[in-house]
Amino acid sequence: MITGFCRQGLLDEAKSMLRKMKKNSCLPDNVTYNVFVQGFLRWSKFSEMRTFMVEMADRGFSFDASTAEFLVNVVRENPSVLDMIPELHSKNKY
Repeated sequence: MITGFCRQGLLDEAKSMLRKMKKNSCLPDNVTYNVFVQGFLRWSKFSEMRTFMVEMADRGFSFDASTAEFLVNVVRENPSVLDMIPELHSKNKY
């Protein structure tokens, strides 16, 4: 369901679903984080994407190949996305 919400731009609904999952001790995995990051990228929600990327790294997860490719394509279309990358690199998590 989270994938569908993210693909349709229903990010608030996806985040609500995630909160319900966490409340029921169903913690997000690498797939879940990658789905969210791609959703935020798709809908140009870069600030929210950064929040999820930091949480993702703090939990020991990283981008999968699909998310990395998606990010490269977004940067090609919108180079300003790179403005957030140095901050994340300074934490040595990506």
